[in-house]
Amino acid sequence: MAQRDQKILFIDDDKNFRNVTAYLLKDEGYKVTVAENSKEGLAQLDAFQPDVILSDLKMPVMDGMEFLR
Repeated sequence: MAQRDQKILFIDDDKNFRNVTAYLLKDEGYKVTVAENSKEGLAQLDAFQPDVILSDLKMPVMDGMEFLR
């Protein structure tokens, strides 16, 4: 079981996959916030301060590798 303070930022442009994955992670006890693209993910970094970032690589606007840079 996850510790209460572990936070995950999950970035994926597929809405269904994003929602199901976030639900499963929350069910395991993680605090999860989601973003539909990398720009939205960047905007959430400072406020949410995730411990882990899970990101799709192929997305419109900005791909996952550009996000990581």
